[in-house]
Amino acid sequence: MRKILFSSIMLMLVFSCKKESGPFLNGGNSSDLAGTRWHIYQYRDEASSVPQTRNDTLTFSDATNYKYNNLFYRYYLNTSDYTHLTLRSTPFGDIDGTVPNNFIQNGEIIAVPFSQLQPSGGLTYYLWLRKF
Repeated sequence: MRKILFSSIMLMLVFSCKKESGPFLNGGNSSDLAGTRWHIYQYRDEASSVPQTRNDTLTFSDATNYKYNNLFYRYYLNTSDYTHLTLRSTPFGDIDGTVPNNFIQNGEIIAVPFSQLQPSGGLTYYLWLRKF
């Protein structure tokens, strides 16, 4: 009887666990980027007023993985109150930006600030992206 009771309690615990979503975990329509390709065609850092040309390709393979110029990395798209796109391991570092809620449908991100993720806050880069 004890074994049955213990097994039942363990099963209830396992099936009642729920993964919490934090600021950089996927939420909402996170898989919307899966299968899309984007081109970073301009950027500027916070100290400059003149955008620089860039020719980088981002290919989103699923809800958490993408290729940056054919190298695999992770990304996070959180679509709660605001839409945050976090890109890991870019030439700009690990960066996060608040993008327009309709950026996927519009197929473009224009001059959105992406800040480096660091405990003390890092540099900010403004990126221009267009969907292929």
